[in-house]
Amino acid sequence: MVQQYGAAAPVSQQRKESMKSTINKVIETQTGSRSYQAAAQSRIVNGWVTTDNTALYEIQESLQALRARSRQMERDDDYFKRYIDQDVINVIGHEGIKLQSKAGTPDARKAVEAAWKDWGKRENCTVSGNMSWYDVQKLIRRSVVRDGEFFVIIRKTGKYKTQLKLLESDYLDENYMKTAPNGNQILSGVEVNDDGKPIAYHFCKYRIGTNRGVKNGYVRIPAAQVVHCYDIERQGQLRGVPHGHAAMLRLHLLGEYEKAELLAAQVGACKSVYMKTPTGEGDFEIEGRPAFGMEPGTIEVLPPGWEPMFVDPKHGGVQFAVFIKQLLRGIASGMGMSYNNLSNDLEGVSYSSLRSGALLERDNYRQGQSSTSGWFQQIFDVWIQQQTLTKNVNGMTASLKEEYSQVKWRPRGWKWVDPQKDITAAKDARAMGWRSDFDIAAELGEDFEQNLQDNQRADAMREEYGQAQPVEGSNTQTQNGNENEQNGTTAEAE
Repeated sequence: MVQQYGAAAPVSQQRKESMKSTINKVIETQTGSRSYQAAAQSRIVNGWVTTDNTALYEIQESLQALRARSRQMERDDDYFKRYIDQDVINVIGHEGIKLQSKAGTPDARKAVEAAWKDWGKRENCTVSGNMSWYDVQKLIRRSVVRDGEFFVIIRKTGKYKTQLKLLESDYLDENYMKTAPNGNQILSGVEVNDDGKPIAYHFCKYRIGTNRGVKNGYVRIPAAQVVHCYDIERQGQLRGVPHGHAAMLRLHLLGEYEKAELLAAQVGACKSVYMKTPTGEGDFEIEGRPAFGMEPGTIEVLPPGWEPMFVDPKHGGVQFAVFIKQLLRGIASGMGMSYNNLSNDLEGVSYSSLRSGALLERDNYRQGQSSTSGWFQQIFDVWIQQQTLTKNVNGMTASLKEEYSQVKWRPRGWKWVDPQKDITAAKDARAMGWRSDFDIAAELGEDFEQNLQDNQRADAMREEYGQAQPVEGSNTQTQNGNENEQNGTTAEAE
């Protein structure tokens, strides 16, 4: 057969099968037979890591840099600061996560809650005497989100034999790794037994008033006296990492890009004028006055031969807003927030999309409320144990400690997105037995029993002052009546 230039020679079926077999072998060599595509090795994914390590060592290598950069971004980056502020606002709220006693009698519940409220005062709560329990809550949550972890050491001192000493995560050296004299392992400052259970914490003794990078030995504190506030994301994880770590790099680069864009816009807004003289040299004066500077609305008469040369730097027409918006969407996802909340951008947003984003965010914040309440429970368990000795809780004895220890943490709630529809749905759910009054009140951050007591006092006060009691549904009936009257009037007019 003679092959002509410009024409492809026919390929036999046998040749096609051979080529197909060769291609399949190449693919199997590169990706591995019956393996995951995400594990394939090729030039395209050459920079994608394929090695792995334990959570302990990955965090040990990165924690100091992550913590320092997270703190710097809280100071200097407006988006990052809003992310942390929103977390504290939504998890802790303006009143804090409240303790609700579940003891068997009203008197017992009042006694526990009253004593806990008194303990939460500035002079009783911390060893430093400068923070209330609400202040401590905010500090713990902010530190955990920003630094990844926070430490509370419980000391049996003060009026209630329970006071808190607060330590930032810098006081536990992540590089302190050794075998303890008792055979336990000290891993990133945490002493654990063979099962990985924390037995003690080895805190650094930093010199007061000096750089905390200067160590002066370690102090061993039993784990029973320490509340280690952090979220565990991997088995064997002993230290916490900043919550915004997945979005920090992109947010930092976005900040640098914004700086460059602002500088370019500033330069682009500047106009410069150079004077070209007939000789190309020197005396830049016009009739004894400097030939520099311009003022709006002025016209200069130039000497013969002088020629103005204008410099007009142009800033490129980049779609700045669109680009920033796209980046912030990814950053918001890494922070567990909606784009609209992070950026304060409500332009062109519909009610339904805002409602959907708000509900998703609230689920995320509820997780934070749950973990934070768990840390507070550890503090309460020590506190209630000490009250069997102090007698600060009226009626509480050692035999009744178990009953008085029954509590529930009541975090802040949120207003209903669509109040009329949500109230109707709550009533229907209660009528069907799907939800209780306690659940509905807790969703709003309220205490149902406290509400009943407040309403009882309000009713008594109305009666004392001769005020009529409100009639349930009166507003709705009046509104419906007005609507009917208006409809009737309209019908008659027609």
